[in-house]
Amino acid sequence: MNALTRISLAAGLALLPHVVLADNPAPIKPKVMLITMFAPEAQTWIDRLALKQEVRVPGLSAEYPVIRCNAQDVCLLVTGMGQTNAAASTLALALSPKFDLRQSYFLIAGIAGINPKHGTIGTAAWAHYLVEFGTQWELDLRWTTRPKCSSSTKSCKPKRLPCRTRWN
Repeated sequence: MNALTRISLAAGLALLPHVVLADNPAPIKPKVMLITMFAPEAQTWIDRLALKQEVRVPGLSAEYPVIRCNAQDVCLLVTGMGQTNAAASTLALALSPKFDLRQSYFLIAGIAGINPKHGTIGTAAWAHYLVEFGTQWELDLRWTTRPKCSSSTKSCKPKRLPCRTRWN
């Protein structure tokens, strides 16, 4: 590296923190962070709490790329369905420099079904087990050349998968 390149690089690195810090406003410090899974659950919170400020956070679900906040420091994260989306979106929020969550309360609000013999609308229930199929992937046996099983939901290890499906 010649001397001019070294000096330019050193000057650029010395100025970088000032440029980065100048562009970043102070982080939002929500008193309450609401977490829901999908739009119908979130709409009631958005309407009743006037969550008008939208904050884009990298890493959130592509379906719900913003966190909504209001003037009373209440914010709403919509994660998308399934454990994987919830984990990824929550991690993106936790790692975002746009939010300071050290003194925030978290409320996870969602809906679920119940057998009418065991409860009615509005019954609060706590689950002992969770069965989650939201992010399950399935291979159609017709795509394989030599299937080793008879059901597409069983674990199959075909010798070779075709490069293209009929939908490509």
